[in-house]
Amino acid sequence: TDDAEPVFSATGFLKMEWRDAGYPGLVLPFSPGYLNSRSSARSCENAWSQGETDYVYNYTGGNTSVTVQKTSAHAAILVQDDVIISSTTLNDIASTWESTIYPTDTSYFGNPPDVDNNCQIEIFLIDIDSFGGIGGYFSPGISSVRESVFVDVADMSWRNTILAHEFEHLLHNSRDPFEYQWIDEGAADMAAYLSFGVTSMLTGHANAWSQDSSLSVRWWNDRGA
Repeated sequence: TDDAEPVFSATGFLKMEWRDAGYPGLVLPFSPGYLNSRSSARSCENAWSQGETDYVYNYTGGNTSVTVQKTSAHAAILVQDDVIISSTTLNDIASTWESTIYPTDTSYFGNPPDVDNNCQIEIFLIDIDSFGGIGGYFSPGISSVRESVFVDVADMSWRNTILAHEFEHLLHNSRDPFEYQWIDEGAADMAAYLSFGVTSMLTGHANAWSQDSSLSVRWWNDRGA
């Protein structure tokens, strides 16, 4: 990759924290709560509308205030209140989500649950750790109350690849929350590849491993990021 600062997912680290805490709020894939969330009789009564506000528990351990800046058939884009995202970028995220990311990921990895009954995946655009490093994440610790993925506002140049990757984590977790991390991470990058082909972000991930090809892929199981 030509980018000086590679971008990675924090999902693995958060999943290890969740595992070590005893899987709080775990929703098993065939439990009544999960099956009810996927019922065809959903009312979507909690669907987000543009301009609504909320707080979300963020990666650093605090709460971030957010506002819904854009909605679509399968997504609500919530932006950190002290961050400005252009309407052009918001429109691109929404249109790419509907035309490419959502149909591709769900075609290969199945439909998402809907525990919050809003028929939308929440896309949070928040300040995580500046350029490079953590580009985004899915937090399994909140999967019992909402379907959400997170993107760092400093890494918006990779936003669509990040979203395809993190959405796979959400879908995979809803079917097998005990999956090996190296399998889940491989599937997440495959989701990004199926959506957009080879991107600099995926090349960076491959290079990071190939620089030490003697390292077992099962290293992912204990990886901290």
